[in-house]
Amino acid sequence: MHIKNEIFGRTRDGRTVTLYTIKATDGSAVSVMDYGASIVSMRFPDRGGVLRECCLGYPDFPSYETGKDYLGATVGRVCGRISGASFSIHGKAYPVAANDGSNHLHGGPCGFNSKVFTLAGMEDGALTLQAESPDLEEGYPGHLTLQVRFSLTENHCFSISYEAQADQDTPVSLTNHTYFNLSGEETILDHTLQLDADSYTECGPGNIPTGRILPVHGTPFDFCEAKTLGLDIKKEESSLLLFGGYDHNFCVPGTGFRRFGSLYSPASGICMDLYSDLPGVQVYTGNFLSPMPDLSGKTIRPNGGIALETQYYPDALHQRHFPDIILPAGKKWQSRSAYYFRVVNS
Repeated sequence: MHIKNEIFGRTRDGRTVTLYTIKATDGSAVSVMDYGASIVSMRFPDRGGVLRECCLGYPDFPSYETGKDYLGATVGRVCGRISGASFSIHGKAYPVAANDGSNHLHGGPCGFNSKVFTLAGMEDGALTLQAESPDLEEGYPGHLTLQVRFSLTENHCFSISYEAQADQDTPVSLTNHTYFNLSGEETILDHTLQLDADSYTECGPGNIPTGRILPVHGTPFDFCEAKTLGLDIKKEESSLLLFGGYDHNFCVPGTGFRRFGSLYSPASGICMDLYSDLPGVQVYTGNFLSPMPDLSGKTIRPNGGIALETQYYPDALHQRHFPDIILPAGKKWQSRSAYYFRVVNS
């Protein structure tokens, strides 16, 4: 295992952006840039032993500054939506940016996805990036320090670990927004998805949870057994029609680090097993991806990738029966998600 670093570009205000590539001895590699602590490339062998790009990425840095789809980024302080772009802690109201209609999305315009992180550590097969969020940035209380550790093993396990701490009580719900495409084809609708989730959070207009947690059995949201993503995506179901496909939070029972499910491409033979210690995963089938060039020179299209965002439930600040996302002052918030890549030969 070794790590290579190179200049990837410069921000519009002149800051240097560095790309780090963690590479295994068989050539498998993950590239992460310090802008947004973002995953730019993931290359793993397919059933023929050929290294294949497994996620969507832009070919140059300026596309990341102008792109609006959070490709590969670390998002937060709070990922997903906060309804009404405000919340209260201990009776005090905190307005935040309304950057998704009347709601707040993915930490706001100046969330972690748009920060240039600093290198906090590098070791064999792993690097740690760090960023600060000052008190009341985007409206959030408290000065928060975040470290994100990316690691790759020789057996093709890629992990993302988070550690955050603040000097005031503040909401924290971080995720990574990589769009996976395990085949390199134009869409992921032929991929199969299996989730160890028996329920999902119902959403209404603006993709805001209603507060109801519904069973998946007998609905288009049932992925307990693996099924093709394209099978039910066009079903006459109100939220599928409203959101243009899947953009839903699935609830994974249990606690601690556990299996969430798997994504598989029959075209390449690559299967990715997902593990996390968080309570849910937002499944977004890239329904409104912007048409921009990708790493291969093709044009990214709607349904060109699937985001599997391990997370707390969206709008938890307004749904008290959802898992709590308030990080007490001085305490550490830690989480880990892992992606195991393997080949299925049949």
